[in-house]
Amino acid sequence: MNINNFFDGPFFDGPFFDAGIPDITGGGSHPSQGYSGHEVQRRTREDVERDRERFGIEGRVQKIIQDVAAQQVARLETDAQKQYDELIRELELQRIEFEARYLEALSTEREKLLDAEIAMRIMTRLKQDQQERDILMLLVVAAAAS
Repeated sequence: MNINNFFDGPFFDGPFFDAGIPDITGGGSHPSQGYSGHEVQRRTREDVERDRERFGIEGRVQKIIQDVAAQQVARLETDAQKQYDELIRELELQRIEFEARYLEALSTEREKLLDAEIAMRIMTRLKQDQQERDILMLLVVAAAAS
């Protein structure tokens, strides 16, 4: 038997080989519209709050987390171990067992408060700069008038 006759024969003419090769979109007729599954979406505050409720971070734990985060931001606490220890102490005072997700919630809350603090300082600085420019313009106008 000749090898060419084998490939040209009835074996490759059946319905299995008539289906063709699927296209690169996975065989479907619609492309994936650019989403590869590797993109990272930044979580919004609403996403975090919805997840806290969904995964059961109750109100009193959330209040403890917010209080601890506010205290740490006020002190500009950067030592991760101290942040963790402070959260653990506060939870123990309220007789609440620590869960790892509380530490993530603390981190998210601290980040939110730090962002707000930075934004407030920038706005204050911008207002001061504008006031200084206004004063300089008044001095220029006064000097030009005399």
